Amino acid sequence: RVGAALNVWILCDAIVTARALEVTVFDLFVLDEHVVLLSVRAATVTLYAYDRHVLESAMEQHGRLTLGTAERVELNPAIVPVAEETLFTSTQDFFIEEKILSYVRYFESDEDGCWQVPWLPLADGSYRYDRAEQIVSTPGRNVIRDEGEEAEQFLAMANVFSGDLSVLYRLKALEELYTYPVPGTPPSFRLHTNAVSPPGALRRGRNWARRKQLVLLRALEARGPRRATTKTPLARFLCRICPEPQFRDIIG
Repeated sequence: RVGAALNVWILCDAIVTARALEVTVFDLFVLDEHVVLLSVRAATVTLYAYDRHVLESAMEQHGRLTLGTAERVELNPAIVPVAEETLFTSTQDFFIEEKILSYVRYFESDEDGCWQVPWLPLADGSYRYDRAEQIVSTPGRNVIRDEGEEAEQFLAMANVFSGDLSVLYRLKALEELYTYPVPGTPPSFRLHTNAVSPPGALRRGRNWARRKQLVLLRALEARGPRRATTKTPLARFLCRICPEPQFRDIIG
């Protein structure tokens, strides 16, 4: 979902349910310059933050987040979490509602509706207690594995990987969620990550919607003085990558 606002209660309820059922769940939140993976596995709930620029670079160079071949997989040394945050509940939480409330505090928003992430470091490595980030998009789905499915995947990974299987397992979930296309757009990795907002656009104060409009106008101007219509291949392509009504109005 684009520009998604968290339904915190439903999210935390799902976390509590996953722990009770002893299933593994991964979810993803794309921020301006970070990608945060929520992992619920082995009764442990953790948020892993990755540098979004690094993920995009890896996908552009290799088409995936790991290295090696199908017969022998290797980890990409550049892809490591820049921050980890373990989510805890109180030992005095006995009821489901109490456990949900314990997790809610990790997903609270500020007055502008941005997710409060004081555990996420700034570019210089420092921290701010009031740091809050806008959620650019979420994949609109989760990765859910029961005990049997997870065992099968670990067995398959053990045949091609000799390192920490839990790290590879987490990276595979991250890749699956991060490359999942946004509903309503073509199934393209670039569209999923960049059609909404490229990394760092919010920090640099760039209005990405306006930027897309300028790109569209330049493309149409390149067609010459004759006005483009939605029947031309170029216009149809631009409509797909710029689905907002205002871009269609520009085309005519």
